[in-house]
Amino acid sequence: MTFPIYDISEEAWLQEKIIENHIIFENPASNYIKPRNRQKYLDKMRKCKFVDCEGDIYKVVDFKFCKKTGISKYIPFFATIEFQFEKTGEKYPFEKFKQLIIDRSIETKNPYLEQFARQATTFRELLASNTKDEKL
Repeated sequence: MTFPIYDISEEAWLQEKIIENHIIFENPASNYIKPRNRQKYLDKMRKCKFVDCEGDIYKVVDFKFCKKTGISKYIPFFATIEFQFEKTGEKYPFEKFKQLIIDRSIETKNPYLEQFARQATTFRELLASNTKDEKL
């Protein structure tokens, strides 16, 4: 699995409508709002499908909370979560992913992302457009 990964599930998108919630930059992932009900959160995450920089699709099968360090240990409602992913064996077509990013950029009124997505030629480029890391 190559990070960042992007949540391609429509159900999660329709419920959340916040593009930042659909990208996981690394595992464990920091600064998540700690879920009140572990099982409900796990059920929600199991419905998500993520595509990585290679076009492989993964799903979350479990997660755990990591030990907090530094100042974050004094903020009770934030957590660092380590997801356990499982490869589905499916590949996501690049053109479909490109159109998904274009559609979501139009919906969130992000013309920069839309223009970038239209010019992108690889998964890595599309995922890099959503990050601050230029080294992807």
